[in-house]
Amino acid sequence: MSGAVFGLSLVVLRAADVAALAAFYGDLGVGFTWEQHGEGPRHATARLGDTVLEIYPQTAGGSSSSGARIGLIVRSIDAALTSVARPGAIIAPPEDSPWGRRCVLRDPAGHAVELAERP
Repeated sequence: MSGAVFGLSLVVLRAADVAALAAFYGDLGVGFTWEQHGEGPRHATARLGDTVLEIYPQTAGGSSSSGARIGLIVRSIDAALTSVARPGAIIAPPEDSPWGRRCVLRDPAGHAVELAERP
């Protein structure tokens, strides 16, 4: 069915240390709140436009999101890199492209995070 999907509503990441991962994204400017639904796990939730970003605890034997790559649009890649500077975080350094300036980081849980600064 062509054209049935017209947006992204939810991205769920999993981490052994939910607070550390939320702090990493918080340093980039993502504002999280904490939620718990019934008996479910306490998790971090943020709204980025029409998309909800959630960070849930990684459980032993549970599904992993470590292979995920997410993209975030930032006002300034230089400022973003300064706020999340840590050894080994940069996978691909900032580079200009036809789509704007871009770089790729690795977050504390191992996800690849592409930062894009629009032209």
